[in-house]
Amino acid sequence: MKTKIIFLTLILICANSLFSQTPTWTISGGTGSVGAEVGRGVCVDASGNVYITGSFSNTVDFDMGGGTANLTSNGSNDIYIASYTSAGAYRWAVRAGGTGPDNTSPNGAICTDGTNVYVTGAYNGAATLFGSTSLTPNGGSGTDAFVAKLNATTGAWTWAVSIGGTGNTDNGTAICLDASGNPYVLGQFNNTLSGACAGIVSGGGSELFVTKLNPASGACVWAASGGSTLNDVVVGGGICYDPITTEIVVASNFNGATATYGAFSITNSGINDMCVLELNSATGAWLGAVGCGSAATDDAIACAYDASTGNIMVTGAFAGNMTLPGGIALTNSGNNDIWVGRYSETSNAFVWGKSAGGTLADRANSIAVDGAGSVLVAGQYISATCTFGALSLTNTNSGAFDDVFVVKYAASNGTESWVTKNTNTGTQAASHGARGIAYGSSNNYWIAGVNAQGCIFGALSALNTN
Repeated sequence: MKTKIIFLTLILICANSLFSQTPTWTISGGTGSVGAEVGRGVCVDASGNVYITGSFSNTVDFDMGGGTANLTSNGSNDIYIASYTSAGAYRWAVRAGGTGPDNTSPNGAICTDGTNVYVTGAYNGAATLFGSTSLTPNGGSGTDAFVAKLNATTGAWTWAVSIGGTGNTDNGTAICLDASGNPYVLGQFNNTLSGACAGIVSGGGSELFVTKLNPASGACVWAASGGSTLNDVVVGGGICYDPITTEIVVASNFNGATATYGAFSITNSGINDMCVLELNSATGAWLGAVGCGSAATDDAIACAYDASTGNIMVTGAFAGNMTLPGGIALTNSGNNDIWVGRYSETSNAFVWGKSAGGTLADRANSIAVDGAGSVLVAGQYISATCTFGALSLTNTNSGAFDDVFVVKYAASNGTESWVTKNTNTGTQAASHGARGIAYGSSNNYWIAGVNAQGCIFGALSALNTN
């Protein structure tokens, strides 16, 4: 099945009203070739310019208007970063990669301050090019993490650095900026970390690392690691900066019986548990760690600081009944469900938590806030009926293929305002998914993901070019 990038704008009508109307899709675009392309992350600057990242193969035209802006991959998968105006007009697009499969993070590994764009992910193979910078793996037989900086106006590469261990799988999972423009990266590594953040040693299998980089050079300011003796950060994670506490907050998971982050230890309830971690942004010292889960596999995959509450909004997936720190019980509907919650760094507990889903595997991939009381979660669902509080969506290809969902919550108490989806228009059933979501301005949210056949968002079509 060929997959294509989808690129969408969602206008929220009465977005700050508790029970706002279902939103209007206003821009729908897609790129494509005979290969597979995925939109993995999206961010928006203060001027409304949009930046999207992901992976592609073969030759892809990134101009979704009447022009041509082709990029051609060097290997089986290459990385792309593309920019568009608030109206969806093409600005620029660049690629990076080598002869091996290279990718940005599965969900949302891009951020901008309007002057620069930062992206992280994984590369595979020697002489992987980011503009004129060539990165070489630090050892092992798998991928290494990369972090790169680009000029937001032109797309020119400023620098790129490698972060990896001597094990098989290292990658950059998420990235954020503080108020001064310093980048912070969350990732996964095996054995001993080398490259830009050399010297950190894993306590077992895959562990998470968090690092602060110098924005001028990409040099490591500090690096911290933690986890269990088994493989952690298997499915990704999120990172955000709290401007009030000046803390870095991480949403992730751990796999062993006990995970340790500095002086803080948390215990696993089953196979894989979710965790929320706090670090000092100036020093990298661990300031807190909480975790929870069911007897099955659970994770926290994205987070965002919300100015309206001063708290952190977190989302992820869970496969059994679990209780969030703070005593909030979440009930699973039968397989993999969606969860979202409001986390307080002051109490190290959740203020509220909500679950959503159906009887099959449904998943949140990204979260965004507008700072004025709205929280949006985007992902995909495969259940026949996916329930969000008193609201629900249906899937006519249940059990076989995913549909996109976007749901809005009130930041104060988690009340669901509306939920929306796509409609499949292809000649065969196919999966669609929202991988990244970002708030722009004037009640605009931008969504990036994948479209495996034609699909409709409201009155707009996102077409697969095959």
